[in-house]
Amino acid sequence: MIVDSMTYDEIIMLFEKEEKPVILKKIGEAGKDYRRIIRNRRNTERKYFNPIRYESNRGFHIVICCYDDGINYPRHKRLGVFYYAWFRKNRGIYLLTYSRLEKRVWHYSVFIPHFFDRYNERYLKDPTLSKPEVIDKYIFNNLKASSMRLRIESAKYPNDYWMTCNNGLCLCNNPKGFFVEVKTFISWDMLGKDQQEFALVGKAHALKHGFDLDVPEEDFNSFEKE
Repeated sequence: MIVDSMTYDEIIMLFEKEEKPVILKKIGEAGKDYRRIIRNRRNTERKYFNPIRYESNRGFHIVICCYDDGINYPRHKRLGVFYYAWFRKNRGIYLLTYSRLEKRVWHYSVFIPHFFDRYNERYLKDPTLSKPEVIDKYIFNNLKASSMRLRIESAKYPNDYWMTCNNGLCLCNNPKGFFVEVKTFISWDMLGKDQQEFALVGKAHALKHGFDLDVPEEDFNSFEKE
């Protein structure tokens, strides 16, 4: 069970050992039904199935998202999936995500509660949303940036760096290896001149890797320095 005294490493180890096997089993079971559905679909755009949600007895709230990429993909590649988990620690709600870099190395990110406070305040601007709802909206608004790790060192926070996403920039810390702590968020309309330039570089870099980030470059001339 997750307790306040646990480190990120301990939480990730618990997730790997106790949750991942269950998640993979649920994905396999759901995939059988979804593949039957896909056979009769003719969509050309990606369509999402209703997320699978459950709370584990270890304290993780798991969200599994399966989708159909459409008839432009080979049948055996049409069905895709990603998943994430949130958990409570120190009276706050944290998000745990992970992706595979170059199909070889698993990379974990933990988003702290402050990040989602700022994401809602600065982008969603909807005080009626619960923290889990804010998490869902961040994930689905920024899927194309999920594996994007182009970064620039932060002058104000010398041990941190900025990471691009569709909706703005995320301030991150990389204490070791392939683990990232995501700390806060600023929207595009808050960017200073140096951050605007970085965002455009990030967009160009993402395009080379098949991602088209929603960077509002045509509006940057009207933005004022923070």
